Amino acid sequence: MVFDASCSRLRLGGTISGSTLSGGTVIDAGGIAITSQSGLYQFPGFRGLNPQLLGSDGQFHRTRKPYRAKQIVLNFRAYGRDATGTVTTTKREHLEANLEDIFELIAGDGEQAILERDMADGTTRWIQIQTLQAAAFAQSSFFNNEMGAYDLPVFATAAYPFWQSELQTTQVIPAGADTIVNLGNARISNMNLAFAGAGSFTNDDDGDVVTATAAVTVDVGNKTISNGGAPTPGRMDPPNREGDWFRVGPGTTNVTAAGTTVTAIWRSHWH
Repeated sequence: MVFDASCSRLRLGGTISGSTLSGGTVIDAGGIAITSQSGLYQFPGFRGLNPQLLGSDGQFHRTRKPYRAKQIVLNFRAYGRDATGTVTTTKREHLEANLEDIFELIAGDGEQAILERDMADGTTRWIQIQTLQAAAFAQSSFFNNEMGAYDLPVFATAAYPFWQSELQTTQVIPAGADTIVNLGNARISNMNLAFAGAGSFTNDDDGDVVTATAAVTVDVGNKTISNGGAPTPGRMDPPNREGDWFRVGPGTTNVTAAGTTVTAIWRSHWH
């Protein structure tokens, strides 16, 4: 199917800064379209297994499993027409130009590309994808440049498997109890926590705690610790933690800042 542009328009490319998504190429337009897709709505599954215990029924449930990467398949089609659906030069020229544009969109400079979805409620969500498998156009023996279209299935991986809101929330939490609201249905595990000084920040619902020995910014997703842009790993205690540092689930999470003000920055997440 071709997506209804009024409620499900997809764009590929562009940049995200603060609460603004800019750029991006519409890929349900006249010249390039998505004929089918799979994996946009998907639970990617967990990494890790429940181990066997001798003398115990079933398996031992290992908690706090991380998510797998998300696999998305987008079937592109290049038509012999421009983005408005009309022919201004020749069908062959439009077809070749659209073909080249698709390769640029899916390959770009070799890094991740932003895939955007305009939701029916007027909001926009985005996820970063990268094509890790070869992608080649299929052309039948009866293909005619003046009549046909190129089809291209693209197998993409979303390394961080969540759709995120365009809106970025910044919340200053003075010492004391407060709440964080995640409007989505998936947990957030890439928050930024900026400590004004020595203190701690605790998820009161599951016990996650980040402790700082001085002013520091903790990038939970990238697992970096810095101050003024310079790495300062010794300012988080302990400095070499393993596993999850801090995460919040869907809905409202109770938190407590102790000893200092903490500024939390996040986007709502969806599967």
